[in-house]
Amino acid sequence: MDGKNSIGKNPDKKTDRPVKRKR
Repeated sequence: MDGKNSIGKNPDKKTDRPVKRKR
């Protein structure tokens, strides 16, 4: 749910955010 919101608001951060949350 948080990942989808980040992608729409921060297309550039969507890769850095999901990667840090999964690790």
